[in-house]
Amino acid sequence: MDKNNKILLGAILLIFITLLSFNLNTITGDITKEGKKVPSVTVSPKVVAPGDRVTASVWTGAGGISKKACIYDHNTRVFCVNRVCSDSPVDRGYKCYSTDKEQIKFSFVPSTSLSDGVYSICVWDYELADKKSDAGDSSQQRAYVCGDFTIMENSQ
Repeated sequence: MDKNNKILLGAILLIFITLLSFNLNTITGDITKEGKKVPSVTVSPKVVAPGDRVTASVWTGAGGISKKACIYDHNTRVFCVNRVCSDSPVDRGYKCYSTDKEQIKFSFVPSTSLSDGVYSICVWDYELADKKSDAGDSSQQRAYVCGDFTIMENSQ
């Protein structure tokens, strides 16, 4: 191998190593693994009979969520739960926060008078509200983060 080829190979190798080191977190998945959690609500179980206990798990934004969660049926408020933060990892006054490793979890029992159908449990996320407000959205629904569950008479 002549001197020019060695220099060219060395330059290519140096460029490759530099590019690899800049993208190492992306390649290894560290950004995804340690990335910020997106505000979300998951409900368990997904299908319940009237009067069965339902558990909601919430990842909050950096601004936290309100201590109140409401159940909706086709955008109509059915009822609200005011004790969302009672067992939360971080409770500060009128709102609470999840941590990097622990979600906010709360349980509730939907009324036995609710008919069969899909319902949503929604919480108000303050960080999402601020972001959407800054973008010009001032609607009441701008910061609700929801999870769905179904009530079926014969779910068991």
